[in-house]
Amino acid sequence: MGSSSSIIQPELLNSLLQFWYTASCSTSFIDAFNELGIQIDTISNKTQLIKDIKRMLIENIATDVTIQIISSDYQNINTTFRAHKFLLTTQSPYFYSLFCTQFREASSPTIHLTDDIFDSTITTILIHFFYTSEIIMDDLINEGKHYQLSVLQRTFYAADYLGLMLCNALLLDKMRNLCHQFKCHCPDCACLLPSMLAWSEKQSEALPELKRSLISHYSHPVGSIPHLWSQRSFAVLVASLAPSNLGEDMLRLARGGKKTIACEGNIIEQIEGKTFENINKHNAVQVLQSLYLCLSHIRSIDHPTPTWSQPALELLEPLLHYTVHIISRFFDFYCVEYPILPSCVDGTAFSIDFLDFLLRHVLDDMHESNAGKIYQGITRDLIKRQITADVLSVLQRAKIRCTFFIRQRWTAVKSHAGLYGLEPEILRELSEEIGVPYRSLIQPHKKSLIRRWSVEHFMDAIRSKPRENHHLHSTILVKNEPILRKSVSLTSLSERLLFLDPIQQEHKSNVLKAQSTPSSRSLHKYLSSINAYLIHKKGHPKKKNKMKGSSGDDDVDDGPFVGDRVKVLHRPLPTYGTIQYVGPVQFADGLYIGIELDNRLGKNDGSIDGIRYFNTKSQRGLFVRPDDFKILYHQK
Repeated sequence: MGSSSSIIQPELLNSLLQFWYTASCSTSFIDAFNELGIQIDTISNKTQLIKDIKRMLIENIATDVTIQIISSDYQNINTTFRAHKFLLTTQSPYFYSLFCTQFREASSPTIHLTDDIFDSTITTILIHFFYTSEIIMDDLINEGKHYQLSVLQRTFYAADYLGLMLCNALLLDKMRNLCHQFKCHCPDCACLLPSMLAWSEKQSEALPELKRSLISHYSHPVGSIPHLWSQRSFAVLVASLAPSNLGEDMLRLARGGKKTIACEGNIIEQIEGKTFENINKHNAVQVLQSLYLCLSHIRSIDHPTPTWSQPALELLEPLLHYTVHIISRFFDFYCVEYPILPSCVDGTAFSIDFLDFLLRHVLDDMHESNAGKIYQGITRDLIKRQITADVLSVLQRAKIRCTFFIRQRWTAVKSHAGLYGLEPEILRELSEEIGVPYRSLIQPHKKSLIRRWSVEHFMDAIRSKPRENHHLHSTILVKNEPILRKSVSLTSLSERLLFLDPIQQEHKSNVLKAQSTPSSRSLHKYLSSINAYLIHKKGHPKKKNKMKGSSGDDDVDDGPFVGDRVKVLHRPLPTYGTIQYVGPVQFADGLYIGIELDNRLGKNDGSIDGIRYFNTKSQRGLFVRPDDFKILYHQK
């Protein structure tokens, strides 16, 4: 080197060595070459350097170490790779400790990695990273997103084991791109994200920002609940991480008016708490529609008895109660100041089925303090709009139920200021329907003229009520015993969740759409179009208890059966008819009875007692719940 110092100066030689190893050079080095008339393109030389290094790997040029993947018991060799010690040592603290310390591997041409962390796919990705500083997964494009995300998660653990911080950052970026930056509700993301939830819970200390992003994405009630909460993998994750009473505990905190409900706990507890915080007066109706779509999707898959969906339902039910109470408390607000309920009636933004769902749950939450506002909203702001016969039928049923509630408790409604603020015309109409003099309704109560809302009353009113005809508690799952908590770690759980839900090739937008019932058809045509269990007149099941005056075993059950004569209850005037259908319906949940009503007084105007039902000129009918009629006698 000393004899060549007159030809190549030491500074120039150092710059030349730097250029050979990194394809970068100093300004003085570039100037020296420019004086010799040689132009240096640093960009093209960097690309060429990477190609040369990759060629050394592919063609095993001057490789000096062998990496062997062996079984965890060190008995079998699975895969072998050739590499260069200097590249492994400069990028990985793990390999540096092996090759540059007193370990015996420093002088050994072979190192071993166990198959509990590494496999051929993971090792190939990591070796390519050593030589290119890129994550190359071209061979996995046709394997599907489930498998790609699984490989990325397992490679992250392997890279963390080797101390490759830059590799981990690139792997996390790949996961974000695969899951559309954790901002999407598409079917692919709905299937992949539960695994990311479990994985981020395991990595919560190292990657807190990832956990916060997923919590924020899942706790947006309007966009996330119908698409992300209805997945089987999400329900399995909830069963593994959250106690069965989590939803009720969060509801109790929400009743108390606590602003920050969940800032601690695991990822599911924080998602539930943040979702409660994000439900407010201005988005309650949209949130209720999201809950309706989510529950409809779950019922369409896991019905009639919930099995895997039970943990998710236990989170959704308290959210449903909380949202419904907000709507019932501010029912007049949604009719006038923020007129979103009229848009439900007009069918511009919501379906008839959702309108029926909303009104039924609001009426379930009705009490003395808000019954008058609900009645006025239905009567003044909804029914009097230009609406179809189907919508009118839904509204009339709701009005009849509200009227019946006030008729039974009108003194309590009055004492709780439930009639305060109602318009005189509405009060007169109400007095006629419930049979109470108008003067009695407007006369001030003896104890107090006006009773405002109190915190205690609010807490009592929002208390959870069991939903009719919904069996949300499965006998298969045990309370307070998560399915996988004791037997499966979060690492294996995130792997399992990936393959519970199939990735959909095409997004079917009609999956979550509820089918509406064409109630304007004739009753017979409608009943014949429903594929349900129709009970015929013949072949009635036997009953153990005999009817009075019978001597044999031919006594029939109490019914109801097709052909039975019944009286419809809760109607202003006596209403009679014949049962034509017993079974489920599409516009609501649970058992319904289809009754063909008598053509009283020969009316052919499509109305009975001033109420429209699905009808034709020749016959009229309506659907009622099992507690809304009385059997007069069985047809022979």
